[in-house]
Amino acid sequence: MQALNYRAIIVDDEKLVRDGLKNHFDWNRYSIDVAGYFEDGKQAWEYLKANSVDIIITDVRMAHMDGVTLARKASELYPDISILFISGYADITYLRSALKVEAVDYILKSIDLNELASTIERTIEKIKRIRSEKEKIQNMSRKLELSLPLLRRQILLGILRENDEDMLQELHSLDIPLNNNTWYCVIVLRLNPVSRWRMIHEMSEKERIQIGIKVEDVCSSLMSGKECIVCNDRFIEYILIVSVEQQNEDKLYNLSKKLQSKISDEYHLNTIIGISEAFYNLSNLHSAYMNACKAIEHGYVIEDNIPVSINKYGSSKIDIVFKKTEEQLKSFLLSGDFSAIATLLNSILKIISELPTKEEKENYLINLLLLPARVTQDMNIGIYSSWDSLLRQFLSCENMEEKEKMLYELYNDFYIKIRECQKPHDNSSIQKVVSIIDEKYMEQISVQSLSDMVNLTPAYLCVLFKQQMRMTVNEYITKVRMDKAKELLSQTPLHLYEVCYQVGYLSPAYFSRLFKKTTGQTPKEWRDTHRSQDGGIYESL
Repeated sequence: MQALNYRAIIVDDEKLVRDGLKNHFDWNRYSIDVAGYFEDGKQAWEYLKANSVDIIITDVRMAHMDGVTLARKASELYPDISILFISGYADITYLRSALKVEAVDYILKSIDLNELASTIERTIEKIKRIRSEKEKIQNMSRKLELSLPLLRRQILLGILRENDEDMLQELHSLDIPLNNNTWYCVIVLRLNPVSRWRMIHEMSEKERIQIGIKVEDVCSSLMSGKECIVCNDRFIEYILIVSVEQQNEDKLYNLSKKLQSKISDEYHLNTIIGISEAFYNLSNLHSAYMNACKAIEHGYVIEDNIPVSINKYGSSKIDIVFKKTEEQLKSFLLSGDFSAIATLLNSILKIISELPTKEEKENYLINLLLLPARVTQDMNIGIYSSWDSLLRQFLSCENMEEKEKMLYELYNDFYIKIRECQKPHDNSSIQKVVSIIDEKYMEQISVQSLSDMVNLTPAYLCVLFKQQMRMTVNEYITKVRMDKAKELLSQTPLHLYEVCYQVGYLSPAYFSRLFKKTTGQTPKEWRDTHRSQDGGIYESL
């Protein structure tokens, strides 16, 4: 037996009409279940208050409640309902007033069954379109709900790390419970190198997610009684935004130590911890996060069994120059450009040689020694099996010349290792990444997911992609999405939120800001301009 997908009622004060529609029209052919027959609008309305239907087929003029009144009341109760008017009067003015309630159509008595069939077909098509649109919106809502944790994390990381002021506006819309009337501290728990290696290289994705959820739960439970938001980045850094009493940072420090100890005892993960100063106003989130990171970077420990804590450089002019040069050195290390590495080492060592004290010189030299270690943490390669022995050998050098020589040898070894790890298929890997982005731009793709697909580390993928494409991976993703958005805006009548979802963004507000930042126009302005140039056919949405 055929399933009936639509429900209808018939309302007419003439029994002959009701019986004729009941007995002489094949409703099953259109999957319509006629749920009731009523002789006036008032009876039909009482039924509708307790029962929903898809279609009302109603006479216009009836006693007690006419068809127009019934249609208006039914449309208020069921906005998607379809109305079909039947009238024995050729009163066009009256029928036009009836059509203001979104009637699908109307037919005149006596009823032509062929005309009725055509009208019913149009009605069914309209219902199908409405259902399809609602299903799309429901699917988008489900996807958005599933993506909300990821979106909240991305927004928070964007604010904390990039100081993205636009993203601050998204906090309220994403129900992130932060406000400008509370004092907060930012706590950063970063896995040390050994734990980070375990998390990335020895655990499956499922295990990482499970541990990450447990660690977040531990963070939230220990901070109970305080407003606390926890987000993580690849499960190797946990960031807590915690409400505090302005003058009670000591209590927060003790809680953080307990947290560090609990994570170590229960999950055998060792963390380095940094706490920001208390701050007021969410515009200070970025500076607070950087303050917590700076607290961590006062010391750098390679492994637990190496009892060395190295003071990092600070904020003097020479420190700023050194830090900038170190970033360039990282880039050259990853790209395997040894001539540039050697030139840069000469420059750095000259700066170090002019420092006034032996302690300062040694601090910077050790930072240079450890730089390849920090780089290789993100790559599946290594140079020395024991950094412990390397560090002891370095500290036992008798003079500056021996230390400089050892640094050159270390960086040369690193260069050779990088060259050995470079594969002939690297170029094709980048082309594959481009193809993946071109095909999957509407999905939530990231550098991490792309690197997994082509079996490259995220750091190495970024370097190769920038070399070949002259832009970053994220810049290319944005370019592809914006190009597709322009196409959809100019060639389809899709609403802005639909364009937003179809090009891979979850927030229409964020999409609009990024579109304007990229093109200089809002999506609506761009659509209007394009339409005026091409004589477009779409109405403004």
